[in-house]
Amino acid sequence: MTSEEIAINGFYQFRGEDLSSLSHNIAEEIKGLKCMQHPLGFYHFRLYAKEKVSVRLHYWPFKERPSSSAATPYHDHVWNLQSCVLTGRIENVLLTLKKDTAGPYVVAQIEQINGVDAVVPTSERVRIDSTEINSYSAGENYSMQS
Repeated sequence: MTSEEIAINGFYQFRGEDLSSLSHNIAEEIKGLKCMQHPLGFYHFRLYAKEKVSVRLHYWPFKERPSSSAATPYHDHVWNLQSCVLTGRIENVLLTLKKDTAGPYVVAQIEQINGVDAVVPTSERVRIDSTEINSYSAGENYSMQS
């Protein structure tokens, strides 16, 4: 990989133009690049993986977006995430939860076994206490801890 990689707070920083070029070149070179539809409705391509670093391309169609099969519109990661918006705009919604024995949501632990996520519900119930919405446009980066 020719992109300059710099580890900052456990994240690899890539310039947007590097990621765009990398994803375009890899997509053209790899025959049979597999596409997966994520339960939240976007398309997912794994473009590069080496040790604990992977580069993925997520694509949300502007028109005729596939319906979601996810139980909730909320999504979290069990790994650190560094994202760069290549085109368009994305809103990242961060939730703060509060314990509530009568809350509408159940906390689950995500156990990743051989690259497959297993959702293991607990008995803890919560409600959404607050939300923070951050918008990012083409060329902007954002990160999230696991």
